[in-house]
Amino acid sequence: MAKQPANISQIVSPVPNPAKAALKAILEEVATSGWLRPEKADSGFKWPTNRQGTYKIYLNKSMLLDVIAKNPGGIAARDKYQIDLDNKKIVFEITGKTGAGGAADAKTTAAQERGSAYILKRVLRENKRYNSSEDIRKDSVAYMALQKIWKRSQLEFDDSWLDDYYKQQKTMLIEYANPRFTEFNRDGGFMKWVTDLIRTKYQISQKDNWNPADIWLIKDSNKTIRQIQDLVDGGSSQTIQELNAILRTMFRDEIIVGVSLKKISGKEARYERVNLDEAAFESYKQMYFEIDKVKIDLSLGKNKKGVTSFGTQDSRVFVKAPKSVYNFQIKGNDSSGFSNLKWEPTQEGAAAARLGKAPVDMVRKLMIDYGVRFDNRHGQYPKSLTDFTRVQGEYAKIIKSLRQKGVDTVVDEDEAVNNLMVVLGTETHVATSKMMQLYFLDMLMGMKEEERNKFMTDMTFLAQKKGDRFGPFGKLY
Repeated sequence: MAKQPANISQIVSPVPNPAKAALKAILEEVATSGWLRPEKADSGFKWPTNRQGTYKIYLNKSMLLDVIAKNPGGIAARDKYQIDLDNKKIVFEITGKTGAGGAADAKTTAAQERGSAYILKRVLRENKRYNSSEDIRKDSVAYMALQKIWKRSQLEFDDSWLDDYYKQQKTMLIEYANPRFTEFNRDGGFMKWVTDLIRTKYQISQKDNWNPADIWLIKDSNKTIRQIQDLVDGGSSQTIQELNAILRTMFRDEIIVGVSLKKISGKEARYERVNLDEAAFESYKQMYFEIDKVKIDLSLGKNKKGVTSFGTQDSRVFVKAPKSVYNFQIKGNDSSGFSNLKWEPTQEGAAAARLGKAPVDMVRKLMIDYGVRFDNRHGQYPKSLTDFTRVQGEYAKIIKSLRQKGVDTVVDEDEAVNNLMVVLGTETHVATSKMMQLYFLDMLMGMKEEERNKFMTDMTFLAQKKGDRFGPFGKLY
C-alpha cells in the first residue's frame, strides 16, 4: 500500500517541547506539503518513548535534499538523513512507494521540470495569468496537461507542486515582462543538440558540468542552432569560452535563456543571472576565501544497520567568505559501494543552499594548475587488511601530520589506524573512501596556506558553475 499524505501539524503533534518547535521550523523551511504517513493509511506518528529512539519522517528526494542543504552536519546515508533532536534521532527517509511524492528521483525530477517548462510556456507564450496556485488548478487546460506530463513519468500528479509552479511563473513574469520565446525545451531539440556539441567538440562528458540549465526558453530553436553552429564551426582551436561568449549575447537578447530549476523553499521564488557579467569573471579571480576548519571523523560508531563503522562517511572543509561560509562535503559518489570522491559545498547561514558538485574533471585540471597530485581512483587504495598493513605506516604519518596542521580527526593517529583496520572488515568501501579523503586532505594541507586558500576559493566557484569556463544560465530557486 502506498504511503498516504501527511501535513506538518500531524508530524509534530506527538513531539514534546522544545523539540516540537525546532522540528516544526525545519519542516516549514522545506515545504508545506509532500510529507507522508509512516506505514498504513490509518497510522499516526508516534514519538519514541525509549531513550535515544528514532522518529522517522517520510518524504521525497527533492525534499530530502532541501533538508540536508538547510541542516548541515547530520549523518547522510543512502536515501536517508539523520539529525539529533532532544536526544532522539530524527530520520528523514525517502519512501520507495509512489503515494504523494515518493517516486523515484529521476522520474520525479523529469516530471517536475517538464511541468515547470509547460507552465512557463502557458504564461510567457500563451499569456495566461495566475494569481494563486489555486488558479492553476482551476485552469482545466493546464491542470490536465500537468497530469499528462506526470503520467508520462508513470507518476500521479501531486498538487503540492502547484505552489512551486505558481511561484516560478510569478517571478519569471517580472524578469521577462515582454518575452519573445516560442519554445520551452527540456527534452530533445536544443537540449540534445547542445549536449552533443559539448561532448563531441569540447570533450565535456556531462552537459551539467558546463551549464546546469534544466530547461531552455528559446526564440526559434532551429534558427538559433544554425546561428550558433555557424559561429563555432571554426575548428578544434575554438575554446568553450568562445561558445559561452556567444550564448551570453543571446541570453541578453532573450534569444535563448537556460534556466536551472531548484526547489522553492521560501515565500517567493528568486532569480539570479549567472555568468552574464564578464567583469565579474575578473573579480572571481581576485577573490580570496580562507579555510576556516577541516574535519575528518575517524572515530567508530554504528551505521543505520547497527554495523560498526566510522561516525560519518565524509570529511568536511569549511571555507570562509566575506558574507558566508561554504561547507564542503567530501565523500564517495556512492555511499553503499566503492566509488571515487565528489566535492559538494553547502552555503551556510540564512540563505543556506546546496550549490552543486564541483565537476570532477575540472577539479583534476585545477590540481594540475596548482602543481599538486591526488589520485581519485578507488582501485588504487587498500581494500583488504593485507593491503593496508603494507602501508599503514604511511597513513599513520598522514594522520599525525594533519592533526599537527589543525585538522580535527576526533581520535589520534594510533586509534585512527586501528579504526581503519576495523572498518576494512565491516564496511570496506567506507574505509577505502576515508583513505582517499585522507590523501586528498594531505595534498590540500601540504600546500602553502595562501595557495590552499586560493585552491578552495576556486573549488567554490567550480561548484557554483561560475566563471568564463561555464555557460550562462538563470537560477530559479
